[in-house]
Amino acid sequence: ANEYLVKSNPLVGRMLVQRFRDIMEARELHYSVQKLEREKVGNHMPLVRILAQAGSNMVPIQTWINLRENYKLNFTTTSEGGESALHISLRAKDLVLSTFLCEQCPELIQKPSDSRECPIHVVAKMDDPIYVKLVLKYLVNTDYVNTGDGLGRTALHFSVEHATKRTIEVLEPCETLFLQAGARLDIYDKDNLRTPLHFCFLENASSGDHFNFPHSLSTKTSDNVDLVSALLSGKGAKESIAMEDREGRTVLSYAAACNATVSSLLLLSKGADIFHRDK
Repeated sequence: ANEYLVKSNPLVGRMLVQRFRDIMEARELHYSVQKLEREKVGNHMPLVRILAQAGSNMVPIQTWINLRENYKLNFTTTSEGGESALHISLRAKDLVLSTFLCEQCPELIQKPSDSRECPIHVVAKMDDPIYVKLVLKYLVNTDYVNTGDGLGRTALHFSVEHATKRTIEVLEPCETLFLQAGARLDIYDKDNLRTPLHFCFLENASSGDHFNFPHSLSTKTSDNVDLVSALLSGKGAKESIAMEDREGRTVLSYAAACNATVSSLLLLSKGADIFHRDK
């Protein structure tokens, strides 16, 4: 491989080096399982103990099938914190393993961690439509898309939060996929009683200081008109326009504080109350 890499064909050399690494990773994984088997870890060996030894997408699907069939590996065990193998594989962007787990262990899709974070929240934070589609494809209970984490934030909350930070146009935004799957806008988080529409006008979930309103939002210069327009076509949009946060502020209050003129006009056209007062 080094000979090709240095003297002959660099492309072939890189392919050989990558293939060698793939083989070594799979072999190391195989030996790790054998070692754990000798130590009598048993059939309930947590997958997370060997995930760290596999590079993202480097272990072929057949290897995982062999681990399950030959070593009786239990893919439903959890790590400390209650995270499942699906949590970890998604966060590592291991598409091969994530697909295998969704197909073979669909119950993991709705299994929360100790902090109530579910796989659907993980993919929403990743802001990658490939993984969002994967989880939604194997989702049995469609109501699950509106499941909240420990702070009551749904996948749509996280997706909208990431959408406000995008600097380039995305052909297939994740929030569109969640809306098509039945995500609702009339759901509060538990912290500040904010809906996904409120999140359209926040740089992050912790911004929008209640004691420095509206000045804490006045530095935001972008008006996410396309995002607001897309959300207003979702379920519960009409109700969410009038919903108040912990301080009695509606989405229009946030839009006005951000100098989001077009979004403010759009909200008014949908029935937002311009005379509403906060607490």
